[in-house]
Amino acid sequence: MHFGFANAPVHMQRFMQHTLSPVYNELVRVYLDDIPIFSADKTSHIKTMKKVLQILRNNQLYTKAKKCDFHKEEMELLGVRVLTEGFKMEDKKVTQVQEWKPPRNVKGV
Repeated sequence: MHFGFANAPVHMQRFMQHTLSPVYNELVRVYLDDIPIFSADKTSHIKTMKKVLQILRNNQLYTKAKKCDFHKEEMELLGVRVLTEGFKMEDKKVTQVQEWKPPRNVKGV
């Protein structure tokens, strides 16, 4: 898909959600070309990953192995750190917000 078109990201998102809809109830999500898979244990994680990769293959969609990360207990997704315990903002972003100076005029607000 050519990402120069104005509506390309929207269509890509819809296409990927439709394509992976058979496994969406198994904690598989998609954001454009990112497919995070969340599982309670390693066995179910492997099972779900195999399903996802088979669905991609059946739809002639492929991944690059060097861009894939498997069996991670922590990952960054859209600027948020996703951990096994929950979500956490990046320390850099939290620090930047804490260091904001208060506005001095209406335009600064």
